[in-house]
Amino acid sequence: MPLEYEHRFSDKDTGCERPHRHDYAVLSTVIGGRIELNVRGHEVALFPGILCLIPPDTLHHVVSFSSSFRGVHTLSVLQQSENLKPMMSCLPRREIVIQDEALCAAFIQLDTVASVESFLVDFCLYGSMSTIQEGTLSKHWTAERIKRFLDSEMEAMDASSFIETALPHTKEHCNRLFKAAYGTTIQSYQLTQKAERARALLKSDRPLSEVALEAGFYDQSHMTRIFKSLFQLTPEAYRAQLEE
Repeated sequence: MPLEYEHRFSDKDTGCERPHRHDYAVLSTVIGGRIELNVRGHEVALFPGILCLIPPDTLHHVVSFSSSFRGVHTLSVLQQSENLKPMMSCLPRREIVIQDEALCAAFIQLDTVASVESFLVDFCLYGSMSTIQEGTLSKHWTAERIKRFLDSEMEAMDASSFIETALPHTKEHCNRLFKAAYGTTIQSYQLTQKAERARALLKSDRPLSEVALEAGFYDQSHMTRIFKSLFQLTPEAYRAQLEE
């Protein structure tokens, strides 16, 4: 079953004032000014840099347009593809609001079926994250996605390559978002993850050089330096403690 959608732009400051529902999902972002929505009885504000998804069968209506309103881009997902259907079914059955200027810019520029489907797959990943809570705004979907990558122990790609190929931000901006969300840099978080992995592997009798490589360090000396800085013990000393 192919994906069917309608991607349109409107600069009219009227429409959708009556409460209504759709039997399909709708994503929207504005290019200037502000739209106030009522969704399921509470207010949601759309302004530049905000992308909102309203799932099927969700009661909503427009409350007001600001005087500076310049237009709204809307994507209606009329029929989901077989690839997309299981992913969208995992989304919360409520509106999802994400703040990110690059994401909105990519949304506005969608122009082919392939680009729309790829965008929706990524949006489903962001939208299913547990940190996006009802009635709140997620400002750090980028940080969340980086953390999910780091936690997945994907050895085929390092964090820098992942950012360059999968995210619409520079490495510097991603690092700022990550630190704001988790209080540490991407590199520090990744090294801590590797050290924790090494600590688990040290419970075996495998050589330290093998432990270092499997945990993701360059070599044994690299593991020893990071391990000691975090746990105040060398890997050898930690293993000796386990054997006592």
